[in-house]
Amino acid sequence: MKIRPFLIFLLSLWTLSFAYSQQELDVKGPKQKERQKPKMPSKAEYLKITIDRDTIPMDTILRFEKGLRHNVANRDLFEYIPFSNPGRPMNKMTRETPDQLSGLGVPMQHYMLYEKEDVHFHRNPTPLTEFFFLSILNRGQLLNSNLAFNLSEQFNMSLGFRGFRSEGHYVSEEVNSGSFRTTFNYTSENKKYQLRAFMTTHTMNQLEPAGLKFAATQFDSGNPQFLERRYVDQLMENADSRVLHRAFYADQIYTLTGALALTQSIHYDSRAYLFNQSSANSLLGELNEGSAVSDKHGIRSVEFTAGVALLGKAWGTLEGTIRQLATRQGFENLAATTQDATTSETISSPETFYSYSDTHIKGRYTNQKERVGVKAEVYLPLQATLQGFVLDAKAYMKLGDGRFLRGWFEQRNQLPALNMLRYQSNYTAFNWDTFEQSAMESHVRLKAELEDKRFGSISAQVKTLNNGYFFEAPISGYTGLGTDYAFLNPVRSNEVITERSLSYHNALQWRKLTLDVKGLYQESDDTSGLYNIPKFIARAALYVSTDLFDKAMFAHIGVKGRYFDDYYADGYHPALGVFYSQQHSLITGYAVLDAFVYAKVRTMDLFLTYEHLNAAWGSPSFYAAPGVPFRDGVLRFGFTWNFFD
Repeated sequence: MKIRPFLIFLLSLWTLSFAYSQQELDVKGPKQKERQKPKMPSKAEYLKITIDRDTIPMDTILRFEKGLRHNVANRDLFEYIPFSNPGRPMNKMTRETPDQLSGLGVPMQHYMLYEKEDVHFHRNPTPLTEFFFLSILNRGQLLNSNLAFNLSEQFNMSLGFRGFRSEGHYVSEEVNSGSFRTTFNYTSENKKYQLRAFMTTHTMNQLEPAGLKFAATQFDSGNPQFLERRYVDQLMENADSRVLHRAFYADQIYTLTGALALTQSIHYDSRAYLFNQSSANSLLGELNEGSAVSDKHGIRSVEFTAGVALLGKAWGTLEGTIRQLATRQGFENLAATTQDATTSETISSPETFYSYSDTHIKGRYTNQKERVGVKAEVYLPLQATLQGFVLDAKAYMKLGDGRFLRGWFEQRNQLPALNMLRYQSNYTAFNWDTFEQSAMESHVRLKAELEDKRFGSISAQVKTLNNGYFFEAPISGYTGLGTDYAFLNPVRSNEVITERSLSYHNALQWRKLTLDVKGLYQESDDTSGLYNIPKFIARAALYVSTDLFDKAMFAHIGVKGRYFDDYYADGYHPALGVFYSQQHSLITGYAVLDAFVYAKVRTMDLFLTYEHLNAAWGSPSFYAAPGVPFRDGVLRFGFTWNFFD
């Protein structure tokens, strides 16, 4: 089934027209009244609404936690090791239960995308403009802007744009991207009908250097000549990759009575990964034909839901939904036939598109009170192709002043990313089709957390993975960096892997001084070398909070450091855009020290950081993945500026 974007556009127009039919517009406008000085609305009246209809008030307080998100990913990077150039992939030191179908299978290429859960709808008393600016590397900048305004008292709209470019310090690692997003949030005058919709587009381009060519004699040597990173040789200088993403979403809820409502949603998502090379590289093997590479792997899906919701203030909200998911996987611009590297069988034409269909009954219950809250979601499969049974439950209890007990239980049965089951490339080595022999992964997670405002928060977690899929570089045939690229294969683990972890976080305050500490201990019983994680990750920050310039500015000034243990970090494959398990290169754990100033002036948050302060006097061997260095010391600045009119 071919999905045409213009059909989605027509559907959105119909949906919007239905929304406008719910109210009678006054084209003449309100009658003129005697002018009065308007009352300035409170910042708490500016609300962001998540896809799950949770409301988030505007946070205008300077917090240390907000400063941790001043990066291209807009998230706390405690569990990540970024590559040398911001915007490139990041190696993750933990393994999480997937919260959605991964589909394309290049998640560490997607952290800058706006997923459905990342989009916020707005409800504002006045127009709100948000600017985020961040300096990067070598004439690089990030600008993220968003404008939210009201078309009427019932209709809010937002427009957003994010542009990013960074040359990096090394050759062949430039990254640039651009994205656009728009949201609509409408509530009829009688409050019985609600409509929300968004549209996002994203394009990211990056060069693929594939790792350092002479790491031991150049990067690791400490030779001052190679401190000028453009003199450090890379394995490839003629390859690049692209990530393309387009998405549309709309949902509606119509309240029939005070407690009964009809719901409907549609979500269209299209994403693709492209790899191009002007001429083949022997590290990646032989080509099927020609001398150039132009691989494209794409996933398109349409998710449709329709259901009934029972709305109750006392007993919560109960929803029953029918969910239909249609997915299509395709490959383009390849040879007419390809050879499966694992079975030596001929694969059908690369222009072939593979279609998948899933049907579920979805149930959801939500009841959130001041002292107790429960949120549970279950998927019961009627037709399970990519996804089977899913149960996701969360609960919290307020034990007293500043004390909370939280719990999570999750079970997911689903296939892995589709690039592990079916893939086609002009490189002979990267062709396989094991879909018919595949089995669903089983993810189970149990977590408990106790939070106390004096003693901090401590959490314990147990996870199991059965039938886990991994990309693996075999030990045989490895003779040096990059020599395992052509031997990469998707494999399925034959053991049930159990992981146990314990984490702790606390912020200790004494007068104007704060010590913020966070630690994570994790271990698994994996014996295959596929499930590689460091046992210990820690971070500590020491900062002073003070007023400056006659109280015109409030600031956090301090230092923070992070450390992780030695471990066999996942390698990065330049042609597939994936991370893979390896047992060749042990990544030596190291500490990273940053100095920072987070400040606030009225509605502007300013930040100035020097990242990797200790790079100048520490060991030169700091890696994010085998052959891929972590970034050098760099001074960065930026700001977040909000306008409430």
